[in-house]
Amino acid sequence: MSSISNNNTDDDETIEQQVLELKRQALVLKQQGDTNNALQLLGQARDLEFSSKKVEDLEDPTDLKKLAVVLKKKGDIEGAKHALLKAKQVVAVAHNSSSEETSPPPQQNVQKVQEETSRTDKEEEEEA
Repeated sequence: MSSISNNNTDDDETIEQQVLELKRQALVLKQQGDTNNALQLLGQARDLEFSSKKVEDLEDPTDLKKLAVVLKKKGDIEGAKHALLKAKQVVAVAHNSSSEETSPPPQQNVQKVQEETSRTDKEEEEEA
């Protein structure tokens, strides 16, 4: 079994190297002013990078959206929809958890203000 996982790792590294090479070539073309071919190479790099990825393996919304593009190009519309749906869910969960962390519910805000006000009143009474 270890030889299979080693082959997968080698394949992943080879794909990663090919993706990086395509991106380097795209950068050179862009610097030469050949934007259209540079964009084509970036598209090829994205397609190659996500060719072996699955929706279940990804959690980053941007990666899920890129995978959706690749799946759509392959004709897998259902897979693309699944990737986009998961991306939307990940963003919604992240948004909900961040808004909960940054602002307490309104009732807690009222209680906090009341506690601070009563503490300030007591401090002023003690000073007087």
